Amino acid sequence: MVENPTAPPGGADDDAPSAELLAALQAASRHVGRAPGPGSDAGPVLRFDAARPAARRVVALGVILAASVIAAGLSLLLPAPGQTEAEVEADLRWAVANVVREVEAFRARTGALPDAGRLRLLLGEHVTYEPVDDAYLVVGERDDVEVTFDGSVPLDEWLAQRGRDGGEF
Repeated sequence: MVENPTAPPGGADDDAPSAELLAALQAASRHVGRAPGPGSDAGPVLRFDAARPAARRVVALGVILAASVIAAGLSLLLPAPGQTEAEVEADLRWAVANVVREVEAFRARTGALPDAGRLRLLLGEHVTYEPVDDAYLVVGERDDVEVTFDGSVPLDEWLAQRGRDGGEF
């Protein structure tokens, strides 16, 4: 078989079109998409050096992957939305209630109030515990929101008072 210089690259010799077929396709392509007339003598429309579909898919997947990585990076740089006052109060009430439950459980077991060292895992920068004689005070404060449990009301009733301690939620 004679080697065909105009055959598509990468094809096997058996798959390559014959020279006659290529010449007929190129001759026919001169008339496709052109206005009739004397000035329409441009080159052939058919190209055999165009990117293959597999290469286009690899490029498209690469672009999608790059866009995904960029979007993920940008999402990490954007600040997280802040909590509303009601959400901050609910978080503080939950944290204070956990301390109160632990204090009451310790009091039921030993008959005395625990010191702050025993509660260090429940206490943090926003929740404080202070034993006062036979009572105690637990305060949660964050973002200008403060909740205080002093034992004057039962814990379940205190938890039901959400938003009634001076704010309108």
